[in-house]
Formats: sequence, structure tokens, C-alpha cells
Amino acid sequence: MGKQKRGNLLGTVGNTVYYEMWGENYVRSKPKRGSRRKSTLKQKVQQMKMSLVSPFLKKWLEVIRISFKTENPKVSGYNAARSDMLLHAIDGEYPDLKIDFSKVKMSIDPESGIQHIDALATTEQIHLDITWKDFWPKHGATLYVVCYNEDKNQHHILGPHTCSNPESIDISWDSLEKENRSYHCWAMLFQPLGTHFYGSHYFKCEVK
Repeated sequence: MGKQKRGNLLGTVGNTVYYEMWGENYVRSKPKRGSRRKSTLKQKVQQMKMSLVSPFLKKWLEVIRISFKTENPKVSGYNAARSDMLLHAIDGEYPDLKIDFSKVKMSIDPESGIQHIDALATTEQIHLDITWKDFWPKHGATLYVVCYNEDKNQHHILGPHTCSNPESIDISWDSLEKENRSYHCWAMLFQPLGTHFYGSHYFKCEVK
């Protein structure tokens, strides 16, 4: 119900709301109950994509803050990684959307320098046989490997590891139960002098 205040009407009259703010008088329509619009199909698709991408990327914040750093100070590494993943790494039709891990990037650099990786994993270590493209790791470069098990939602960041023998690398990891599990993995070179991650190379490994 509306009331008079210093000659001004304040309150609700029918579907109209009269109110005062900072000494000025305003009029607006009374909001309808339950008038919130339902999400469109496009909005639902985007919401589901975000629900897949955001929790996954937050596992790797300490890496992607550097590996996806851009020249634009207004774009964080996380936001750049999220945009790339939303655009390239979601597969399927709504509501059966899923992450295509083979298309996920862990670095904004398109060139990894790695042509192929053969991986042999045990519960104690991962052995990598790496075939390089047209360049070898520069002096001081180190290797990072990030691993993710989808079934148990487990993730590991392994590194840095010095590439003293760039063609054959053994990487130890912790003693968490990993036997008979499959991991999505990404290998990346890091050049400390320029604080730069080269592009990531995706591979899978089965822990025996």
C-alpha cells in the first residue's frame, strides 16, 4: 500500500512501485513472481560446457597461469586456457557433452617440439621415450608432465625434470595407488631463461 511522505507517494499501488532514492522520486513496475526467464538451449549448452571445463582447469592453475600467459594484461592465463578449451576440446551433442582430452592444450604455444612419445608407466615412475622434431631442448630446459585419471579424478604435476638425455627420461611420482589405471598426459618443455612453456604434447599411459 502506498503512503504519503512530504507530499510524495511511496510504496506499492497496484502493479506500480513508487520509491525515493538519494532525494529523488522514482516509479517502476512491480516485479512478477516466477517471471524469471528459462534458459535457452544455447545458454544450457554453454552452462554445461563451463561445468566441464572450469573444474578441470582449476587443477592446473599453477601451470596454466604461466603457460597461457598472453601479452594482454587484461586476459589471465586461466581465462585464455578456458576460452581455448571451450572452443576446441568439447565434443558431443547436448546433453551428452564431454571433454576430448586429446584436444586439450596445456600451453598457448602451438609448437611442442615433440613428434612422438612412447610411455611405460609403473606405480613408481613413468619412462618416456621421446622422438623430437627439428630441435632439441635448449640448455637449461626442463620437462613437465601433467597427468589426469578421469575415473578417480586424480591429477599429478610432475616436474621440473632436467633433460640430460632428452630421448629417454624417467620420472618418479608419489606412491598413490595407480595400478591398472589409465592417464591422460601432457608433456611440455619449459625454458627458464625466458620463463616460457613450449606447446604441450598429449599422450596416454596405462599403469601396469
